[in-house]
Amino acid sequence: TTRHSIQFGIFGDGSRRHHIRRRITRPLDRIARASKPPPLPPPESTKTLDVLTLPQSPTAPSTTQYQSPVFRPKSYDPTTMQQERAFQSGVQVFIPAALNRPTHTLYSICMVVQPTAQEWTVNRRYSQFLQLKKDLLATLADKARCPGCASFHNALSKFAFPPKALIRTNSIVRKRVAALQDFLKFLVERIFNDLPKCVICGDDVKKMVRPFLIRGAQPIGPSIVTKINASLSLQSYAYVPRTIPGPENPPSKPKNKNLDSSTISRSTQSDDSYASRNDSDPVMELPSSPSASEVGHQSNASSRSSEDSYGKNFDDERCHDSKVPLEEAMKQVVLPKGMSATYEEVLIRLSSMWDAYEDTEAVLASLSPDRRSKRLSATRESADEISF
Repeated sequence: TTRHSIQFGIFGDGSRRHHIRRRITRPLDRIARASKPPPLPPPESTKTLDVLTLPQSPTAPSTTQYQSPVFRPKSYDPTTMQQERAFQSGVQVFIPAALNRPTHTLYSICMVVQPTAQEWTVNRRYSQFLQLKKDLLATLADKARCPGCASFHNALSKFAFPPKALIRTNSIVRKRVAALQDFLKFLVERIFNDLPKCVICGDDVKKMVRPFLIRGAQPIGPSIVTKINASLSLQSYAYVPRTIPGPENPPSKPKNKNLDSSTISRSTQSDDSYASRNDSDPVMELPSSPSASEVGHQSNASSRSSEDSYGKNFDDERCHDSKVPLEEAMKQVVLPKGMSATYEEVLIRLSSMWDAYEDTEAVLASLSPDRRSKRLSATRESADEISF
């Protein structure tokens, strides 16, 4: 089968000539182009199981799951971290509330370290966040920095904090809570992982961030101060598959009542400074090799002075004002945007930030179950108070 097509060509002399080009088309090719492929069969229906709703094996032993008394987003629950992992690192941080005072605002930081099954809370001021960022930028600007330091410095310098305001309304505090929480997440993901780092973006930066997150720690639930001290000094921060068992009688508040000044002052000590590591926790055990232990002890001893000197900038930051009526004090607790909590949870958060309300057992005992479980939430964005 042939087909002719006529084309015109223009040559240098301007004359037009007819050119006949013969193109031979194979019948098989024409048939192949004209025929359409048969429709694909519909894919088999596949049902994906949500990791949070996987059926439990009937033969699997039942374990008691510890529910923390401090409210937090579900994705940060340490009892389900083996099922929903927001980060590759086993360290998570978030800010569940803030406390407004006439002269400043306290921001409650909650830390969860899954490899050691430790959870605690510390309080920091807005100015301390700004100072930490300034110090980190100065450290990462060293001339001997590696490409990781340069990347860290570039990302940190572009991280903008909300500007200072003369009038601190709850809406402004909520914006700060969101920005400060993103800042802490950024630091935790950059520092507490198993990626190779140089001395600057590894050890030096960790010595600055560690006391900021540990100094004045208030243990939550079954956590203890000695393990908290070592939770940010691990050899590996990779996720460890485990189930966190809870006590028979879970506590109703952070255990800050029994912390004395000497215990808090040891929050920046190295992880060789306590003797309760051999408590059936493989993550907390001492190295089996004596040489490795000696080397680690020497390195920790040489870096302890610089770490403690920077840790003096932080302390047990809590409000020491006199008591006011409880309802008025609870209105000073600012919940993040979209967060809701029960009356009991807000009271527990207040006790961790205001020492005048540290003993809340009597108050909780006097409340009815309906009152304790009443949900409190931030009102619409334009409002500045918590709705009770």
